Amino acid sequence: MAARPSWINRAGRGVKRHPWRFLIAVGVALAALWGPTEPIAATYPTLTKPTLLFVLLALAITIAAARVAAAVDIGLRWGSTRIRISVGDLFDHPGPIAVPADDLFLVAHSKLVTTRSLIGQLGHRTYGGNVSLLAQRLAAALKGVRGDRENAAPVGNSVRYPVGTTVVLEEPSKKVFVTAFCSVDLSTQTGTATTQDVLVALNSLWGTIGQHRSGEPVAVPLFGSGQSGCGLSPSALLHLQLLSLAAYTREHVLPDPIHIVLPPSMLTEINLAAMREVWSDGGMNQ
Repeated sequence: MAARPSWINRAGRGVKRHPWRFLIAVGVALAALWGPTEPIAATYPTLTKPTLLFVLLALAITIAAARVAAAVDIGLRWGSTRIRISVGDLFDHPGPIAVPADDLFLVAHSKLVTTRSLIGQLGHRTYGGNVSLLAQRLAAALKGVRGDRENAAPVGNSVRYPVGTTVVLEEPSKKVFVTAFCSVDLSTQTGTATTQDVLVALNSLWGTIGQHRSGEPVAVPLFGSGQSGCGLSPSALLHLQLLSLAAYTREHVLPDPIHIVLPPSMLTEINLAAMREVWSDGGMNQ
């Protein structure tokens, strides 16, 4: 389970991403603190030596300044839906969630469905490890959806559905939107997706979420960032996802806000503060 990173981890990632900013901040902090700390320490001789005192204070200020934002709120310049981007665990979200799948809706496969994949986690965490039950739920939800027969597919997954096919799983504990965003090649046991595939999948997902909205905020992951990704960087994928949301919400209504949940590992690859500056129209009022 991916926990929210501690402030120490975020500070370390901030220093790693912006080493020159860290060094400059140290110099500025030292200059700012030298004047007030030296007379205080001289007045109270029992205090720590002035040098140690201002160094500790400078480092504290610098670390605080170097922290990487773990969550940002965005009010899109276009469209009415607000966005919250945070680092955490998708399955900890109390409301509905979205999970990407392949075009066969595989829930168990030694190569294509791993324990790190979100569809793999869905089977273990929402269905208690009963992946057969998840497969049954998906088959029932896909009944009536047209697809192409795939003779080489595993038993129970003999139909290949168009990218963008989205179904809704209604469970007592969780509502889950499952969207096909990539195609799998069973001969090479790999999954691939193009940028167009990701956009088609996202547009279909937004439409289905809009049709089944219940007033609860919906949490979605970053589509295309896993092993079947389209080759874009996490930052570029997030821009793509925000662009898709902005375009959709110009004419349609979605639950407010939409939560985009990122794994902690992406903190070093995505500058959330910069993302907010690009996309926000003043941000969301906390």
